Amino acid sequence: GDLNADGIFTAADVLAASYVSSAIDLGIVTYAELCPVIQSRLDPTLDGEFGLTDIRYLLLTVSRKLHFVTAFATETSALVAGQAEDVEISVQVLNGDGAVPTAAQTGVRMEVGYENIGAPVYSLGSAHSISEATGFWIANAATLGSGLYSVHAHPSPYWLSGRVVEVAFMLETTDADGVSTSDRNFAFFGSSVAPYAEQ
Repeated sequence: GDLNADGIFTAADVLAASYVSSAIDLGIVTYAELCPVIQSRLDPTLDGEFGLTDIRYLLLTVSRKLHFVTAFATETSALVAGQAEDVEISVQVLNGDGAVPTAAQTGVRMEVGYENIGAPVYSLGSAHSISEATGFWIANAATLGSGLYSVHAHPSPYWLSGRVVEVAFMLETTDADGVSTSDRNFAFFGSSVAPYAEQ
């Protein structure tokens, strides 16, 4: 977020991102030539690329509609076919000032890409739905404090061999009155959930 190295994230950083975008478009510099720190600050959507979606995300973050994802982890080492250990998925979000966002105005849903006949079992977080398009699990992440959101789940009765587990997550915010709009919601790593599937 902080592109001009003044220690704070402001609209000036969004302007700096648009300058970098113009320089890339004009062939003055390439994204690959930028240092890794600047690359990461120019990619708040976590898709490994820099484009207009990132500039829009930065603008929505500076206007306090979205937050930065500062950490994302999926723990799958305990997953063994025939066992019922949890996949553990965690996301940490902070606002543009680096502070923990208001929990009452911030939510995270996770989409676990694993098709199974039985319903998922949640030891942390809760069931939201099953995606009609894919059969993937949609879960409400538990709020653990410090901007950390997590889901721990496994299929019933157990994991099947030869299946891949994929994860996407959706950041969803509201204003102080509890109202959400489409510019307050963003899916990371794609999602089959409407309206994110059209993003």
